[in-house]
Amino acid sequence: MPLEFVTMKRTLITNFISLSTVHIASYILPLIVLPYLVRVIGVEKFGLITFAQALVFYFMVLTVFGFDLHMPKVISIAQDNLQQLKKLFWSAFYARVCLCLLSFIIYLFLILSVERFRQEYLVFLFSFGFIIGDILFSLWFFQGMQRMAYIAILNFVSKLSYTISIFIFIKKESDYILVPIMFSFCQISTGLFAMFVTIAIFKLRPVQIDILEIIKMFKETSFIFISNMSMSVYLRAPVLCLGFFAGNASVAFYSAAEKIYGAIGGIQQNLSRVLFPHVSSLAVNFNTGEAIKFIRKAALFIICLTALISIICFLLAKQIILIIYGLEFSESVAILQILSFLFVIIGFSDIFGIQTMLPLNMTKEYSTSILIGGIINVLLNVMMIPPFRHLGAAISLLITQIAIAAIMYVFIKRQGLNLFDNLHIVGLADKIARFYKNVFT
Repeated sequence: MPLEFVTMKRTLITNFISLSTVHIASYILPLIVLPYLVRVIGVEKFGLITFAQALVFYFMVLTVFGFDLHMPKVISIAQDNLQQLKKLFWSAFYARVCLCLLSFIIYLFLILSVERFRQEYLVFLFSFGFIIGDILFSLWFFQGMQRMAYIAILNFVSKLSYTISIFIFIKKESDYILVPIMFSFCQISTGLFAMFVTIAIFKLRPVQIDILEIIKMFKETSFIFISNMSMSVYLRAPVLCLGFFAGNASVAFYSAAEKIYGAIGGIQQNLSRVLFPHVSSLAVNFNTGEAIKFIRKAALFIICLTALISIICFLLAKQIILIIYGLEFSESVAILQILSFLFVIIGFSDIFGIQTMLPLNMTKEYSTSILIGGIINVLLNVMMIPPFRHLGAAISLLITQIAIAAIMYVFIKRQGLNLFDNLHIVGLADKIARFYKNVFT
């Protein structure tokens, strides 16, 4: 086996393990405290906190802009050029700081203007701290460098501290106000550690602000921003619509299932984050043919993995909900079963979008697909949430993801890219077996 392939394989597996550690810290540990948290502060307050977090994530889309998908690609290309890395990193950081200030001004005005927010303004204000931490925690840089081990340890320690603090400080319903404080503090502390690692370990000391470079970045990431905003609409709109039209209890039922879906789906997301910089590097340094060849191999693994996860999650949805949340959240079972189909559907859209369109410079087509999906989801939410509440929200999200995957596939076919050539049923089992052998042995 060539040394270059062995090195690549080791790097991909190491980064996947590191990202999985980040995922455990971000989703699994908080999931452990949910039964305790819901029991102490109640369904209504849990729904309120989830509602505030959903609102904050909308504003975080503005601060992320398109850097989360654009920067790993450019960082992976420039990773051997220290001066270029400094320029790219700090230009992106300064741009995000400016966007954060703009976001906070709009966010503060919204909280003070809307009665629904003003009644619990402290919950919403403290929740905004998560955005500050996200700016400091430049995950996209470590993705591009394919060096996730540093950040995994720091993130795990931070989230573990959050988990322990919930059990220590949340003792009665009135303590609910401490939850967003600890939630934000967790992210900010992780971000500060990440910034220290970036400066001290990777020697990316601050450089002078380059306005022209920042403007260039905004132009290059504008289409990705549109797709991120559209994606945020259909991912977060259900929670906001439920909060306005169905009440905090429906928000709690839907969010309970969504959090479990997110915890399980992190495996899929981590795999995507690991593969994306590598595919981008292949597309730039070699040729489109090499990138497509790798995508086809990865597609086999992604499809099989997501199908397996979907089946297991659907069959065990009732047991999972009852064990984690108890009988009080029995209405979340059907929601989790509906969301379980998303694993395999998003698996396809990840292959079409993240792993194919973006590395092959089909950014406009990718953004268009997500934008159309966002419009479809808004229309579906308006029609289905009032009569069906949380079930309507879940069904709307499922239909939206199916539409997005289908639109992406059409765009790819129009470009003459045949990702599934030579994947006939007769040879499929052999190809899967060989893929597992090549990657994991």
